[in-house]
Order: sequence, then structure tokens, then C-alpha cells
Amino acid sequence: DIAFQSDKWISHIPCPVMVLAAEHDAKIPVTLTIKLVDQARKTGKENLTFHKFDASCGLGHKDIFKCEKLPALVKEFSKSLSSSQSSKMSHTPHTACLQQNSELG
Repeated sequence: DIAFQSDKWISHIPCPVMVLAAEHDAKIPVTLTIKLVDQARKTGKENLTFHKFDASCGLGHKDIFKCEKLPALVKEFSKSLSSSQSSKMSHTPHTACLQQNSELG
């Protein structure tokens, strides 16, 4: 039995996190992802980037990689890491990408 428990751990990740969600995800409803992001921010996770792909994109649980906008989003996220890393005191030495698990409690 594997439980990712993203809601439990996301606030403890010291590096920046990018969370991606698709409205057409039948496995993990976007409402759960929004709940995860909101909870993380309420518990002090500041270096969090969230992007929701709307239903018009037609992306499902495993299809976000197909989105034409994704490379630009990742590049923008990466640039934010580079600029904050150059100011050394911004606690952003690494990047982590996370797509939240459906077992939120």
C-alpha cells in the first residue's frame, strides 16, 4: 500500500515546488489539488507555484506533458529559481515538481 501523503509533506519541502493540475483529470479532481495548494500556503509554504490547465486544453491525468504551454511554464519557473539563487539568501537551491496524490485527507 503506497500513500504519497502530499498534503502532509509539501509544507516541509524546503525548495520551490511547482504543482500542475488539469481540470480534465478524472483520477485526481482539480479541487483536491487546489485544496493541497491552499493548505500548503496556510501552513507556511511560500515558494510554491501552481498552474491549472483548464478543460479547454483537454488534458487528463497523464497528459499535461502534451500541453504546448508547458515548456514556457517550466522555463519561467526555472528562471525564477535562477534569479532567486543568484540572491543566495532566498532559500531556493533546487527545484521539485509535484503532482498531488488523490489520497488527501
